[in-house]
Parts: sequence; structure tokens; C-alpha cells
Amino acid sequence: MVKAGRRHGPVISIGLARGYESVPHARESLDAYFTFYNGERPHQALNNATPWQCHYAGARS
Repeated sequence: MVKAGRRHGPVISIGLARGYESVPHARESLDAYFTFYNGERPHQALNNATPWQCHYAGARS
């Protein structure tokens, strides 16, 4: 298994086991997913806001 550092280490190790072609490919795919998950996907627990909306709203107040 390949580990790519502290931030994505375990996730990339699992990803490579699941068929990513390389560490850069896994990182690119995971970064796109994290952007979607935190910036575009509404979360029911956040009253259908995204984590980024809540984070930036808190930073402004």
C-alpha cells in the first residue's frame, strides 16, 4: 500500500486498494469528492446547508 502523507494517507491507501491507478489519480479524485461533499452537497444535520456555508457564515459573524 502507498501512503501519501498525513492528510490523505489512510484514505489513499484504501483507494489504491480499490483501483486508483496512482497516488496522483487518487488524490485528484478524492479532492474532487471532498469539494463536492463540503461545498455542494446539502447536509440534513446543517438544515440543508453545506459545511462550507456554515463555516464561512460563522467566520463572518
